[in-house]
Order: sequence, then C-alpha cells, then structure tokens
Amino acid sequence: MSVGVGGALRRDNGDIITAFSFLYSCNNHNPAEAYAAFFGITWCIQNGHTSFTLEMDSLLVIDMLKGEKETNYIMANITEGITQMRSTTNININHCYREANQLADRLAKLANKAQNGAFFFSSQQLPKAAKGPFLLDKSQVPSIRIKYDKANFFL
Repeated sequence: MSVGVGGALRRDNGDIITAFSFLYSCNNHNPAEAYAAFFGITWCIQNGHTSFTLEMDSLLVIDMLKGEKETNYIMANITEGITQMRSTTNININHCYREANQLADRLAKLANKAQNGAFFFSSQQLPKAAKGPFLLDKSQVPSIRIKYDKANFFL
C-alpha cells in the first residue's frame, strides 16, 4: 500500500524554500509521517541548513523522535536515522495541530491523487489546491476544520 507524503521547508517569514509531494510504501500514516520528517531533515542538511525547527501534526512520531515514547520496529530505521542527524545539527521538534499543517496535508493528498511525486521551489510553483493553505499559513490566518455529523447532516 502507498500513502501520500507531503511537506514544506520554509523560511522564517513563511516563504517556500522547497515543498515535496510523493508516494511512500507503508501500511499506515505513522511511518509516512516519520519518513516525511526524515526526508525533510535530510534535504535541509544536504543543502546547508543545520539549525531549524521541524513542526509536525503527529504527536506520536514527535514523542518517538524526542525519545519520550518507544519506537516500533517498523519505524526504527527512520527514527534512528533522525536521531543520528539530530546529533550533528540543531533541530527543534515541535507539535502543531492538524489545522496548522494544512499545506503538508494538501501536498500528501495531491500525491495520492496524482500517483506521482513532485518538488516545488517557490510558492508560484505550488499546485492550485495547495496555494490556499500556503497563503493562509503565511498570513498567519488560522484554519478551521469542521466535522459534520454524518447521521444528522440532512435535517
């Protein structure tokens, strides 16, 4: 099974350095979240960025990366790789709510829909469906997720 992985590497002012969207072969979203972090950290280090903040909406993966939760054997290679990279860099790992991570979520959904990968090196290159979440986040406008009660949707 493949799931979409998406992420964005940004400057302090919110501008895109690069964004990515591709498929990753795994059975659930936790290894995909961990691999997105691994991929983003690797890209940063390879491109000379050694002091940065990683924000994710998966509290389970964050706790594993900080050593606050035991990692499982499926994600052990990924989390160990991130731990090794953290020993040579200054990486702050923070949790953010899903509503604050709309751009990465949209990019992951686009990978699933398109069934291929892509890289974007500016906000102008982002797909149309990802520009809205990018602009809202850059402007620091909060997103609100509305859940409908399917049983009572039509009254």
